[in-house]
Order: sequence, then C-alpha cells, then structure tokens
Amino acid sequence: QLPMLLSAARRLELPRRALTRSVWSQSRPMQVRQVYADGRVEQHIMRPLEMVSAFKILPRDLRLLKTRGANIAVRPDYFLFRLPPFTGCVRRDSCLLLTDGPSAATDVLQDSLLSQIKLPTEEDQLQTSPFELRVLETALREDLLSKQERFTRLAALIHTVSAQRGGLASPSRHGSHGLAPRSSLFVAATYAPREGTEH
Repeated sequence: QLPMLLSAARRLELPRRALTRSVWSQSRPMQVRQVYADGRVEQHIMRPLEMVSAFKILPRDLRLLKTRGANIAVRPDYFLFRLPPFTGCVRRDSCLLLTDGPSAATDVLQDSLLSQIKLPTEEDQLQTSPFELRVLETALREDLLSKQERFTRLAALIHTVSAQRGGLASPSRHGSHGLAPRSSLFVAATYAPREGTEH
C-alpha cells in the first residue's frame, strides 16, 4: 500500500515541481509586473540582462531566480525574494513580480498586494507600514497559504487511499511499523522547508 501512496503523492507533486522550476533563462524573455506603492501596475516583457539594466539590480542577483528553495537577498536599496512560485524585487516605491509566462499564482499575489495598497485597514491607517514590509508580509502570507493548500490536498489523498485499502486498520495488524507512521514521515520529508539566505 505504501508504494501506491508514494505513486499517488508523486502525481500530486508534479504541479509543485513545475511551480518551483527556475524562472530565469538566459534567452527566454520574462514577464515583469511592476506594482507601485500608489496602486499603479505596469507590465513589461524583457530578458534578464535587460531587466538588470532597466531596474538597476546586480547581475549576480539573477542567480536568485535560479534557486528552487526559498530565498531572500537583501541589498542596500532593495531586496529580492524567491518563495516558489513567487519571485520579486522590492524597492521603497515599487515591486517587480517576475514570471517566465502566465502565472495564476502571481495573479493571486498581485491582487492580494493591490488589496493591501488600495484598501488599508484602520490599523494600517493609524500606523502605516513601509511599502517594502507590506510586500514581504503579503508574499510570505500567500506562500504559507499555498503550502497549506498543497499539504491539505496531500493529506486528504493519503486518508482516502488508506481508507479504501484498509490502511486505517488497528495497530495489531500493522504494529509499530504501520502505514500511518510511514505516511507521516513521507509528508514531513516532502514538505520540509528548503530555505536559504543569499548575502
């Protein structure tokens, strides 16, 4: 039964792998959405080196776009984040959201960010956070929600398959090496955070 669960989980993982692939390519143009602190949005299509020239970021920062794990790189006047599937560069007055094509996940992040800009809460009005911090908070929140959603789907799949195959039998059948502990270990290994910080 465990191989069946692993196979089903791998099928569920396919979209995740697609989301965590690098958005950087030497020859492929990137879609760049520039969200300003006043709510304006501009869209550009450019190659990575063109983006370096246009937005004055360091060429070595392009390496961040190649990472698969979570990463935040802080520079003197901006910072970059890679929280797959979200990638961006944030300055005090605007944020660049980067993708290598149409991205529903980036659509969600952009909408959430615009909501924070255009519809501030009473608390925000009394104590306005810097734009850069609001962008980071929004990206981290959407990243967490995305991971929770994937975990919930995987947990539901494991429960369904286990129930269908009798995997929820009493401990006397499986002993201390039953399906549930191995499934828990698999979930923990699959969703263990891969984080790093580039300096």
